[in-house]
Amino acid sequence: MSRSLCHVTMLRDSVVVAAWTCLVAAYYASPFVRGPWEFIGAWDDSINFVDNALIQHPLSLASVGTMFQTVKINVYEPLAWLLKALVHSAFGMDSYAVRVATLGIHLVNATVLYATAARLLRMLHRPAPLGCFLGTLVYAVHPIHVEIVGWPSAQPYALAMLFTLLSFYTHLESVDATKSRRVWSSILSVGLYVCSVLSKSAAILAPVGIVAMDVVLATSHEKATHPPWRHKDLVRRWVRYGASQGGYVLAMAGLVSVTWHANADGAAVDSDIIHLTLSERAMKVVFVLMWPIRMFLWPTCLRFHYQLPPSLHVLDNSLGLLSAAAVVAITVACLSRARAGRLDGLAGWMFYIAMLLPVSGLVQHGLIVLAADRYAYFSTIVVVGAIAAVFECVPRSHRRCAVGVCCVAALSLAHVSVLQLESWRTSESVFQHGRKADPTDWRILDRLHELLLETRPTDATLYLQQTLAYSPRRGLKAQLHVAKCYMLLGQTNDACAIYAALYVDHPTYAHVLNNMGVCAWKHGRLRAARDYFVEAATHGTGLTRGDTSPQTNLALVDEWNPRTRIVARIMW
Repeated sequence: MSRSLCHVTMLRDSVVVAAWTCLVAAYYASPFVRGPWEFIGAWDDSINFVDNALIQHPLSLASVGTMFQTVKINVYEPLAWLLKALVHSAFGMDSYAVRVATLGIHLVNATVLYATAARLLRMLHRPAPLGCFLGTLVYAVHPIHVEIVGWPSAQPYALAMLFTLLSFYTHLESVDATKSRRVWSSILSVGLYVCSVLSKSAAILAPVGIVAMDVVLATSHEKATHPPWRHKDLVRRWVRYGASQGGYVLAMAGLVSVTWHANADGAAVDSDIIHLTLSERAMKVVFVLMWPIRMFLWPTCLRFHYQLPPSLHVLDNSLGLLSAAAVVAITVACLSRARAGRLDGLAGWMFYIAMLLPVSGLVQHGLIVLAADRYAYFSTIVVVGAIAAVFECVPRSHRRCAVGVCCVAALSLAHVSVLQLESWRTSESVFQHGRKADPTDWRILDRLHELLLETRPTDATLYLQQTLAYSPRRGLKAQLHVAKCYMLLGQTNDACAIYAALYVDHPTYAHVLNNMGVCAWKHGRLRAARDYFVEAATHGTGLTRGDTSPQTNLALVDEWNPRTRIVARIMW
């Protein structure tokens, strides 16, 4: 009788949790019930969608083949472009449809994540279906992942996550499969991993998750007094394991090569206004490693852009010092558990680090930022296992209370996500939300200036003045950016003084030559202006990305009527 009553109670609790989950999910998606939604044109959506001919051609073998031969804005993600093309074919150039498609993928990801986590724990003989479910619910509705759904250009992350999770699940199937099925499951898992990287290169180190799961599974039955690194045949075991996972090794090697080639321009010294030395990039990793944990535990002031602190030296600011201390503390704690034969913490921590390294900025990739919400999408899946482990530690007499706490927390997070999602409706709402969170972020202010220049010039000028006040000054591209602000504010002499100083140190740089030509033109020295434009167009160095400003200015100066206003194009 008591067993029957227990089953009835569990069934009733499951129904309540399922109903609550449906409520939370519906509330999370509620912003999509009404419009408007638009592309964030000034933040990559123009080049990824509106002006992307690659996804607007009718789908055919030829157009798909072109996707697999194209590198765009320093990334190679043909499967993501294929998804964009499919959405465009079905709904046209509709940002609402793109976001809804991403929301659907995100919900599927949550389902596969739950199935994968629950299966792994069953294989470890520590089944925790309810804990995994609650952990997945918290992960799915957490506001740190809103950027994936709200920003159309972040869609590739959701697609890459889908393939990554399917690869993990398929690999777990291969572990339990018969020998004949194991081969095919392993091949499928490797293929899914390749698809994930062809969707977004941020998934390049996903096989670390495969290794982490295998290590935990292999050591789950070992005695704590005999951890695996004390075995005499440790090297032989790792060599044998590496050979058995040769498919992942070969696939990763090939994908790293492709990704490295695609990022050739993104790693250039002058690819962004900010440039970091190798030591500064290494120190930035410390900030990045703790950033998702901080934001996951306390998701306030989330926004589309996070600027770098004035100094990246760990000892120069409290955030860096605390981040470094936390990284060391977590690592020591995980190693201590591992020495006792409990490798789950260390495996999860290694996976977390591995999934952040590609987006940490250690290898420069175009725009340099402190972090981004989308960067936490892969690494924070470890939260599901962590919540499940904590839930299993709760005494059974208090489980119902723990479930209630998790459900309330999920609804609270969903509410924050709804508020966050509202900020992604329009370009101005995105930028204004970012400005309110950080009024000193020069890149946000610069985007607002560009956005409002034609419709609200007075506001645009104010934002431009603020951009100038907070902009970085160190480096060639930073000086070009400052000079651009002076030019747009009508302070030509200040701008030209900067260009003249840069010309002394960078006499062959295309941007400097072009802008020296503009200054010469504005000071009435037409022959000198023409010479600068010709030199910039024919022999100019630096990363121009196909910018034809020198050629355009050359044509304009040749046709210029002295009685008309000078209209020229500057480069920065």
